[in-house]
Amino acid sequence: MTRRGFTLMEVLLAIALSGALLSAMFAFLWDMLSTRERVISAAGQRRAAAVLVERLERDLVTCIAGDGVLGSGVTGDDHGITVLTRDVPVRLAMRGPEDGGILADLERSEYRFTPGNGTLAARRVLAFPGDRVGTRAAFEQLGTGIHLVRFRYHDGRGWRDEYDSRADGGLPVAVEVAVWFDAWAGAEIVEPGDELDDELDPGGRRTFDADAGFDEDAFAELSDLEDLGEPVPDRVRVILVPDAGDEPGAAAVEDEW
Repeated sequence: MTRRGFTLMEVLLAIALSGALLSAMFAFLWDMLSTRERVISAAGQRRAAAVLVERLERDLVTCIAGDGVLGSGVTGDDHGITVLTRDVPVRLAMRGPEDGGILADLERSEYRFTPGNGTLAARRVLAFPGDRVGTRAAFEQLGTGIHLVRFRYHDGRGWRDEYDSRADGGLPVAVEVAVWFDAWAGAEIVEPGDELDDELDPGGRRTFDADAGFDEDAFAELSDLEDLGEPVPDRVRVILVPDAGDEPGAAAVEDEW
């Protein structure tokens, strides 16, 4: 009885089929891993935006206009904001009664977005004279890979990109936080840089005229996104500051958003 082996054509066909199956398997695994990375990245971006809004809203509820020694209560530009709050840091109770810090009632929170690397970070420290912005404390990274985070401040007449509560004569009526997760066509791309530890520049701010009155129409007109050539943010929140005084436009703001 003679035994018949495989022909060259059969061997080549088997190799080709095996290669095709392996390629399909690796393509499926690669696509699955890429999808997993995109989902994790998107979830991280959304979590960072939620944490930012939640913490900043809590800080603005208890913020003060300023302190004679510690400086302004709310200072900020379009990429960062610093808030001086008055509360009891119960999270420090574990330090024990020997630590005088647990009796402090002023804390400084800073939120900073670095456009170059898309990093959103925050730090919260006890506010003491001589440590104006808590420079000894490290930033906590809230999220990365975010295209843009923008802060704006309403002074009662319109939105501004910078604010200083002492120089402007009081707290802002509201603070807007807008977050874009991904870049859009024509968006400016900023090269990475080490900007995280730079202090906010309080210069060049307009003086607030308390006698000028409140422009309700300007306050209700929250964002001019179409005029700026920007798409609607993925996340946007307008946070009213309770201690800023009377807010005749507050109901309109809440209805709008």
